[in-house]
Amino acid sequence: DWLWFPYIPFGKLTIIQGNPGEGKTYFAMRLAAACTKRKPLPGMETLEPFNIIYQTAEDGLGADVDMNRANEVRPIFRNLGDIAQDTGCTIVLIGHLNKASGTQSTYRGLGSIEITAAVRSLLFIGKLKDSPTTKVLIHEKSSLAPPGQSLAFSLGVEKGFEWIGAYGLTADELLAGTDTAKTESKTAQAQMLILELLADGKRMPSAELEKRRSMSVGFPHAP
Repeated sequence: DWLWFPYIPFGKLTIIQGNPGEGKTYFAMRLAAACTKRKPLPGMETLEPFNIIYQTAEDGLGADVDMNRANEVRPIFRNLGDIAQDTGCTIVLIGHLNKASGTQSTYRGLGSIEITAAVRSLLFIGKLKDSPTTKVLIHEKSSLAPPGQSLAFSLGVEKGFEWIGAYGLTADELLAGTDTAKTESKTAQAQMLILELLADGKRMPSAELEKRRSMSVGFPHAP
């Protein structure tokens, strides 16, 4: 079962990693709205609202735990995994990156590599070097399904959080700052628009849907 296929499974651990101030918490709030307010994420099945627990634990895994030691991290994540498995809930963790630039993306998470090994899904969120208000979510690890496509969203003062669409960027490219204006394709824009127009179970005649699609992303009208 999936909360958001193929990014976030039910009954398993997922971690979202990124540098401070680059959109992790905003995305977590958007995910919370998807669970509680019927505001699905792109491609996400609309679920009946359910309760969530949002907990901030900025001090790490506990006063007596060294998160860089695998033997101390492993039992904590085993217990968290057991809770998710036994209850069927999704546990989504948020973590920062270390300062080891140039290192393979899977080793950039702060703390022991055991953390990355313990989760079933690893998501990176980071800003584009040439467009800081544009953030990209990248599915770096997926143990239960093929990884999902990278997705961009914007965080601006006027419009707040807005999805942009599919974005052709890898985690290593994002972390290295080699994002050279890989804007989403028109097909990706059209897919995102359709998802937004039909969100929350809305219906629309195909002719009207086609008209709005062509007007928004510059496709020619179908004959």
